[in-house]
Amino acid sequence: MPPTELDAPVAVRQQNPRNNPIMFQIFQNVQYNVVQHKKYVKEMKKLYRKLDQDAFRESFKNALHYLFTFGDTSANVDRVVEFVSTFCTKLDDEEEFLMFIIEIIFDLERLQDTRSAVRCRAALALQRLQNPMEPDDEVTRAYRFHMSCDPNSSVRRAIIMSIAKCSRNVPFVLERLCDVDEAVRRAAFLYISAISVTQLKVRQRVLTLKVGLTERSPRVRRAVEEILIPGWLSSFKGNIIDLLKAIRLDNAQDTKDSQYVAGKLLESLFERLEISELLKWLPTEMSHRLIPAEMLNKETAWYWRHLAEHLQNDEETLETVLPDLVKLTGYIRAIVESPCPSETENPIMFNTRQSVLHELACMLRVYDASDPAGRSALKDLIIDTLTGDYGPLDSDVIRAFVSALEMVVPDVTPRIEIICGTVSALATREPAEVELPLPPPPVDSTEIKMQRARLRVSLNVAIEAQEEAVRDENYALAAECKAKTIKEKQCDAETLNKCLIILNCALDTPQLKTITPTLQLTFNELEVEIFQNPDIRNNALETVALFGMLDKEFAKDHKAFFFANLVDLTLESTACTVLKCIVDLFCVHGARVFEEDNDAVRDASKIDTSRKRNTNSIDVVEADGTISESALSLSAHSTVIELLLKIMDDPCPPYRLIIVEGLCRLIYLGHLVSPAILSRLLLLWFNPATVEEDVLRQTIGIFFQTFPTSVDGAQEQIQKATLPTLRALANAPSSSPLAEIDQEAVVRFIVSLTRVNHEERASISKASSIGVTTEGTIQAEDTITHIGRNTSSLPQPLARSTHVVINETVQEEPEIDETSPSDILSRESEETRPSEIRKTLQEESDTETANKKASGSTSDSSGVSPVKKARVIKENKKIIESPPLDDLDVTNVTVRKSTRGTVSASDTDSSGSKKGKNTKKGTKKAIYFFQEQELLNDSSELVDSKNVSKPNVTIDETPDASEESEPEEVVPVKGKGKRKEKKKN
Repeated sequence: MPPTELDAPVAVRQQNPRNNPIMFQIFQNVQYNVVQHKKYVKEMKKLYRKLDQDAFRESFKNALHYLFTFGDTSANVDRVVEFVSTFCTKLDDEEEFLMFIIEIIFDLERLQDTRSAVRCRAALALQRLQNPMEPDDEVTRAYRFHMSCDPNSSVRRAIIMSIAKCSRNVPFVLERLCDVDEAVRRAAFLYISAISVTQLKVRQRVLTLKVGLTERSPRVRRAVEEILIPGWLSSFKGNIIDLLKAIRLDNAQDTKDSQYVAGKLLESLFERLEISELLKWLPTEMSHRLIPAEMLNKETAWYWRHLAEHLQNDEETLETVLPDLVKLTGYIRAIVESPCPSETENPIMFNTRQSVLHELACMLRVYDASDPAGRSALKDLIIDTLTGDYGPLDSDVIRAFVSALEMVVPDVTPRIEIICGTVSALATREPAEVELPLPPPPVDSTEIKMQRARLRVSLNVAIEAQEEAVRDENYALAAECKAKTIKEKQCDAETLNKCLIILNCALDTPQLKTITPTLQLTFNELEVEIFQNPDIRNNALETVALFGMLDKEFAKDHKAFFFANLVDLTLESTACTVLKCIVDLFCVHGARVFEEDNDAVRDASKIDTSRKRNTNSIDVVEADGTISESALSLSAHSTVIELLLKIMDDPCPPYRLIIVEGLCRLIYLGHLVSPAILSRLLLLWFNPATVEEDVLRQTIGIFFQTFPTSVDGAQEQIQKATLPTLRALANAPSSSPLAEIDQEAVVRFIVSLTRVNHEERASISKASSIGVTTEGTIQAEDTITHIGRNTSSLPQPLARSTHVVINETVQEEPEIDETSPSDILSRESEETRPSEIRKTLQEESDTETANKKASGSTSDSSGVSPVKKARVIKENKKIIESPPLDDLDVTNVTVRKSTRGTVSASDTDSSGSKKGKNTKKGTKKAIYFFQEQELLNDSSELVDSKNVSKPNVTIDETPDASEESEPEEVVPVKGKGKRKEKKKN
């Protein structure tokens, strides 16, 4: 009987005699070790040549089926896939067995495996089975899908390395230049470098260099500068000028991108090539050191300018590149005065001339204008170019010449006078007379004679009235009569635009602090045209905004001009200009720039606030001394913010981008505190409807990256924005894009924002507390100069897709720090005693007990829970000169001072706050916020988490005319200490 039982398994194994035992033994061995794969590949090739084709295929397939039944958790599958891929690469393309392998892999769906390692090996195994010449190739289609959508970076990188190098696959690989993983980006650049530069389109070349030369990763940037660019340069036999021609775009919309990429490319080449090699490709004459007219074009002008800037510190070599300043000014004057076809007649020639003039005007800044002769020649050139009638000039060219005027006249006052004189000369210049054919001989007409007679009579009457008014010393009437005798100025829109561009460039300088009388006179001359001529509307808006940045009252007086042009949102260019102007004015003067100082509004606000106080409503001033959303609705600028939020829902992406950037800067600068707006930004970032707006998403992402650690009170704002965000997601209808957002991912992201090192926040708060007075003085202005940060700290968005970054950021599992203190220290304690934050919990508990004994605090015997206990914070900070903060209502949004003062808090204030309100003159009312506390009482876990947040109880600052009370010492109360003392009691 036992022998019969032993024979049964043998009979089962021999059911299929076509299974080769040697092949099964090979598969059995390769799944345990990868070292001997080459050996078994040779043995497998011997079997492939020895056995029948059908028998080999059947045995091969059965072996794979048998091994793949071990499950996804087995690591042996990876080694089997690697062995199969190695074996396939050793065979010829003509073998039919390769198609058999692809059928097996697709049948087993290894490319769709749940494990990334299996997908990666399957992708490598498929590289010899693709047919790039076939548009509907299954392997290529699968490659493209996983290259764009696979969540694992190793799989995307493996596919980029394996996909066929052809022009059809280039657009898909170019998308991976902005991948979140640097290894994938590097593989994409290496793929592009392996393709001949002549097979790429000009736009593809520009995009590759633009992304590669702005790459942050040193490893990826090194691959671009050491592999891709030298390979492209060698394709043009080392000729840098020819390489610049290969990235030239003549389209007006793409010219700036091409110019920017050319500058970055030349900077990279200058750092890696010898000076002798660089001078070799400069086509200047040895005698005059000027480029001949027949060789002057965009590429040579680019190269000449950037080479001169590169050699600016090497005076000896620079002298061999640049001529004397007098010669160069004559050279530029000859180009300016030379006839050129208009943009409609020959757009390529027109754009080339504008680009050459721009590069030469920028190259003027390399010179040292210490020579009087050169300085005088340069000044004459600039004035003649701006005032002369030499054809239309591009706005960038005008700005370059105006900027070069700073070399001649460094002082801002005389330079502004020169600019204003130039603008006046342009505005009063008679239009050029057009040669018309000779008119026919005049014909006597009674109607013409009557018109001449009426004009003569009216002119004589005006002159007589003027003389009579002068005799009667009525000079106002005399001025009106004189105006009737003067011929009206007729200025075309092109000249007016040129005047405004010159004026805007002169105003856009940090040296100018206020509106000078000369500037005011120039504005008065152009005022009628600025407000009435629709052909110059965009430049006029910019001019009014620049004047408004210099004077807050000027901006307030002309606010109607901005909003009148914001009514029609169909004019995209005008609406974008208006939005940019409003945002810039807010960033400079604060969110109250358009507010009217109306006593009636103040009185109404006081009555409304007192009525709400009597009904125990929420107080106007929150814990940080800021004004809430309902208070904002009573003032003029609240309408502007509400209008911006409504326009943000417009389907036009440029509007949304401008408003989002503006709101992020306002919150970052401290001009606006709004958990509601933070909630809107969070929803907008996660909204799948904005998946194509990469710049918008990355702007919001960078904001949330810097906001928690750079802005005081950021944690409180994020906490207040959490519930509205989750409520909006929960209540979103099924048809809304918000219904597709993963709520758990949003929660994880908000938790990651609140995990901020308090020591880091204290150091940043201390470094940013510029402009805070220790005597409690009140500032009347809210200006950007008092802010301790620069708006440039918000980096410009890179050309990188952000949805991958968002996914990886959100999916990160946060670790909750349970050892953090229960109460966040006040700003004063963070700045003056940073060492206390670094103490252990036991030391903090001892310090707390000692302070309580010294101050005679009776908080433990009051019968109030430590969580519910009210904290009274006396604030010593600067407020905005506007309707008093206690006269406004509060809900959510807050406009506040950008420079925030110190705040002190004490637990002893909670027991004596009511007495302090009745005894201390002018002290404002303390309002207690227990709405969040009621929610926290539902769960003990939430109560514990509440211990790390600041209580929303505040005593506001004293009125303007009263003396402020001395700030009391802050007693940091820790949660563990409270629990211990409670147990003792």
